[in-house]
Amino acid sequence: MWAENADAVHSLNAQGIVPAYIEPFLIKVMRRAKAELNPAEHADLIGDLEIFNRQEAQHYKFHAALNRWVRENGYEGMESYEQSYEAEYDEMLATKPLKWLVAYCEGFESMGLLAAQWFVDGGFESQLPNADPRPIALWKWHLAEEYEHRTVVFRVLKALYGSNPLSFYLLRVSGFLNAVRHIGNNVARLQRYLITTHREREGIPALVKQRFSLSQFGHLKSVLGVLSPFYDPARKSAPMSLDEVLTSL
Repeated sequence: MWAENADAVHSLNAQGIVPAYIEPFLIKVMRRAKAELNPAEHADLIGDLEIFNRQEAQHYKFHAALNRWVRENGYEGMESYEQSYEAEYDEMLATKPLKWLVAYCEGFESMGLLAAQWFVDGGFESQLPNADPRPIALWKWHLAEEYEHRTVVFRVLKALYGSNPLSFYLLRVSGFLNAVRHIGNNVARLQRYLITTHREREGIPALVKQRFSLSQFGHLKSVLGVLSPFYDPARKSAPMSLDEVLTSL
């Protein structure tokens, strides 16, 4: 329990399964995509892609460490959820075409961009009284860098599959919907396990709820923006605290 609100803690702990496993997957997909880019035509994008992969490698290592900390402090059962989630990405890599994979990755990046302002500007901290500062700092840093590299996968998708605006739009939206469904289902399953395990251990009745919501970054207006045919992550305004978070590291 790294903060007083157990439901909030475990909701974020469940979110932590995502970067620990999707980001190694992202790196593998982007390496495949890089091989399809024209080195002369896309030199700047290839350079940004290399930085993107290095950032994502740092993210998943720290989130894996946080997951291990949770797992080793009374939540050993979460390992089976992690293994199942990782196996699903292995299956995708083995069975899905590159176009589908890159679209899924851009869908995830769009989700991260939706979350960036709420995390970086501290909206989630109000629901975490007396929190250990380390998980807070991790999430802020991670989402700040998600904002920094917000255009990279979008540009890769467009470079490889954007010759027809309509087919590009349909591909991008399908990738977003696939990512939302797949990631959301895995997070929800782990969240139920973590909260139920905590409540059983502490003798807390199931009807007693602690107020917490992650929906602030997924409200309808933001989602509709991603679904718009005019969506471009480069136009997304920066979180107010972005520079402060990045320079405090």
